[in-house]
Amino acid sequence: MSDGTYTYYDDDTAVELALLRKEVMPGHHRVILTLHDLSIGGERLTVWLTLGDARRMADAIEDGTPFEFVDPSDDVVSVEHGTLQTKISVICRSFLPDGEEPSRLSVRLAGVDVVLLLAELRTLSGRRVAPPANHALDTARVAVADMLGELTGNRRPKWRVIITDSESPTGIAPVCTGERSDALHTIPDFPGGPKRDDEGVYDCCPWPQIETGSTVMAAYLVELLNADTEGGDA
Repeated sequence: MSDGTYTYYDDDTAVELALLRKEVMPGHHRVILTLHDLSIGGERLTVWLTLGDARRMADAIEDGTPFEFVDPSDDVVSVEHGTLQTKISVICRSFLPDGEEPSRLSVRLAGVDVVLLLAELRTLSGRRVAPPANHALDTARVAVADMLGELTGNRRPKWRVIITDSESPTGIAPVCTGERSDALHTIPDFPGGPKRDDEGVYDCCPWPQIETGSTVMAAYLVELLNADTEGGDA
């Protein structure tokens, strides 16, 4: 854990960012993020984050994704990403007189300053938590891969939506890679000329061919299975 307070000064805005971890009661800690306008009469805005929220903020900085957290006082800290820059903002909305606009301060960081801020957040809040392993899913994935290897010759084939007896694209099946697939998957007498029939089922098409009863579900399952296929070998 860091000793003392981490600070970063934005020369362009004359705003200082400070991070400090504090024990608010035995065994309970908060990360305090403060933006302080160091110009004459400048404001100081503070947000208190739980360690979990500070970790999520660090994740957003590392992943280049937006982040927003509202603390119990209704004050907000946000992370935005621009071209080669990361912007940290605090909006103070607590204890505002009627009709008064919230106060807002921001700092922009780039390059090594982003790396140092990320390292400090990780030090204060803890390392990124890996998602728990899903052994049941891993076992099922291997079993299906074995089955598909026997049926199609490919343990992780690409999938497609198919039109089954419902006469609607409500089914799913592995993409056909049969020897005469291109010739068979063609509607020769289609108005305007022959047309590729990507959703049709022909003698060359492999099993399994699964009816879902829903065009939405079929499209979703195809996306899900293809995303899983791209994730690596089972």
